[in-house]
Amino acid sequence: AFSLATLKKVHNLGLQIKTIYSYDFDFLPSAMMLYQSDYEKLFVQLSLGYAQREPSQNHLYLPIQQKTLYGTNNLIYSESGNPNLKKESQLIGCLTVEPGTADNNVSINITGGKISDAIEWSSLRIGTTISVRQFAPVNDDITFVTASMRPSFRIADFLRFKAGAAWHKLNYDSLGERPYQPEYNFFTGLELHHYWKDRLVHLYAYGELAYLGPYDGYDKQGLGKELVSNAKLSLGLKDFRF
Repeated sequence: AFSLATLKKVHNLGLQIKTIYSYDFDFLPSAMMLYQSDYEKLFVQLSLGYAQREPSQNHLYLPIQQKTLYGTNNLIYSESGNPNLKKESQLIGCLTVEPGTADNNVSINITGGKISDAIEWSSLRIGTTISVRQFAPVNDDITFVTASMRPSFRIADFLRFKAGAAWHKLNYDSLGERPYQPEYNFFTGLELHHYWKDRLVHLYAYGELAYLGPYDGYDKQGLGKELVSNAKLSLGLKDFRF
């Protein structure tokens, strides 16, 4: 492996070139380039990476095993390895731009790439009366892109507004549409903060509303499209939170 990085105040560049040798899959090279600039009111980060990885022992040699799900004999979960898997190649790029300050900023991110011979678990349902859901890893080509935006503003010393929205596009060469992959999602939330000076403790209360676009499961169709509320209370000691 070879690494090189600059440590300047504004413009920084990082490079890494590495290779691993595997007895079954020969050389597995990887290379990464990272550029980062941190101005007073603008943060920019650009990265590009290529990597190969071999299947794990679990992917290759997992013996077939079956279990009933949810206490019923009508649905059986089954999984097994695939000794014919090929190594995976990833080419991924990412751009992040954050105008603003630490207290008030908008983070914009675009990530995309292609994974050749991606190691992905496929699913096949067998039978009618007694249904077997069979999972096994396969190789497939995937292209994807994700765009997201996350504004964050301090309204007052004790109140911060956070929000975010993301759009995802994935294309599988042979597996088709995959379950549990909504095309878009967003959230909006408020965080209350109080510093208990006598105890040197930070108290936080956070609430948000989140929405997922429509998506399908393995068996159920038309999931998502519901507004979900979340709440969280936390206590901070210096840089640590409970």
